[in-house]
Amino acid sequence: MPAGGSGTIPAFIATNNGTTPLTATITATPANPTGCNGLPVIFTITIMPALPGVINVSGNLPQLSTVYGTPSTSGTFTISGDNLKAGITVSPPSGFEVSANNTTFSKIATIGSAGTIPPTTIYIRLEKITPAGTYAGEVILSSTGSNDSKISVDNNNIVSPAPLTITAVNKSKITGTPNPSLTVNYNGFVNDEASSALTTQPTISTTAVLESPPGQYPITVTGALSANYVISYVDGVMTVKPQPISIAMSNTFTPNGDGLNDTWVVKNIEGFPNSVVQVYSRYGASVFYSVSYAVPWDGKLNGADLPDGTYYYIIDLKNGETPITGWVAIVR
Repeated sequence: MPAGGSGTIPAFIATNNGTTPLTATITATPANPTGCNGLPVIFTITIMPALPGVINVSGNLPQLSTVYGTPSTSGTFTISGDNLKAGITVSPPSGFEVSANNTTFSKIATIGSAGTIPPTTIYIRLEKITPAGTYAGEVILSSTGSNDSKISVDNNNIVSPAPLTITAVNKSKITGTPNPSLTVNYNGFVNDEASSALTTQPTISTTAVLESPPGQYPITVTGALSANYVISYVDGVMTVKPQPISIAMSNTFTPNGDGLNDTWVVKNIEGFPNSVVQVYSRYGASVFYSVSYAVPWDGKLNGADLPDGTYYYIIDLKNGETPITGWVAIVR
């Protein structure tokens, strides 16, 4: 567009966005305060078309494979750029991540800046969080003002399910009582996942019932599902224990030699062979002591009858529980 004026021409940058050269002519006429002008000087400026940005890519990406929760090894390709207005953005397909140093990976990477970008190795791999399955696609290379370039990703990149073991926790109970809650332990979850990652929770069961006799019964676990895990199971054991033995005794006996109730009987004490039975007078004097209580107390001390009255006992069954205390009366 024609223009004119006087004075200093400010600095400018000429840009040609077309496809053919453009020519601009500048005529400068010297002038001085006396009005005596010099001869005009003509300048010609030729502006060549701006070269389009070019993104170059080369290489062949290998088939990649891994197990869910672990990134795959890396494949590589090379990119470079000419006449770029900005850096190259590298966008891998879903399931992959990229890096310029094979150490720091991300969903998208930007390489270089405006101008020329020398050949640069790009690393691509399957992410550790990529679900189990088969992956393919194209890596898109883009830059402002340039046409995109692409490189194909192999059609058979595979993420396999991770191994997961579900183990039934061993339990125990006493016969005649309800089963305790059945639980499991998990070994193998990845990516900070827990049982909530399962699409179907496991089913836990046992053949033991309320009145099952003492013994061991299987605890089985089945039925869990997840596309990202190959699940195996370890059964547990339900141990059913017999009802605990408890002792019982009367608080009176009649050691008069008639053959009836002549000794102080402590029922079931034979089930505690290490038990210690002690009896004291009302004044605290020891009148009887026995380990295992093999011979019941007959109301005597050193072969002599003890007087009628109330005596106090301590029975330590040596089973870890608190000793049993109480009183017993001799009546003749």
